[in-house]
Amino acid sequence: MAKFRSPDSLLTKLENMSIGDEIYTEKSNGYVSDNIATVKAKFPDRKYRQTSVFTHIKPFDDTLKLQDFKKVIFVTRIA
Repeated sequence: MAKFRSPDSLLTKLENMSIGDEIYTEKSNGYVSDNIATVKAKFPDRKYRQTSVFTHIKPFDDTLKLQDFKKVIFVTRIA
């Protein structure tokens, strides 16, 4: 019997995406890539674009340090 999957899980969100939809996550690149590969195995004609960006988490000023940034991954379904 299959294990219940949360509607908020990344795998569920990827499966339910329409073309042009975009989601973002703070998970690691490997985790996101594994989930995309799982969806593509089930739906081989789907294509996704994965983009990593760093954004600052506090207001921008002269005291901004590397620790004040966090990595966000945007996933867009393109086909």
